[in-house]
Amino acid sequence: MELALWGSGDWQDDFNATAETLLARNGQLTSAEIVDVTGPPPGSSNAIGAAMRSFAVAHGLKPIGYGKAPASSRRAGMVAIWGRIFAENK
Repeated sequence: MELALWGSGDWQDDFNATAETLLARNGQLTSAEIVDVTGPPPGSSNAIGAAMRSFAVAHGLKPIGYGKAPASSRRAGMVAIWGRIFAENK
């Protein structure tokens, strides 16, 4: 992850700020929604997955589902929907 994120400091800061806003607003998010706001990272697109994973770990998020990636360049690939999983009180 560190290698993929190397050199993407400002973009990663924007990614994290956007992710925090979307998570607070919607309670869930996808990396595609974040990149729609921030634009692609400089250098490798691998930074998107690395930044998402880093953000998810820092905020206790897990994949709660999957949906179609909206970008036509992804050829209808799947994208993880990230959110918090709450344990039910029994």
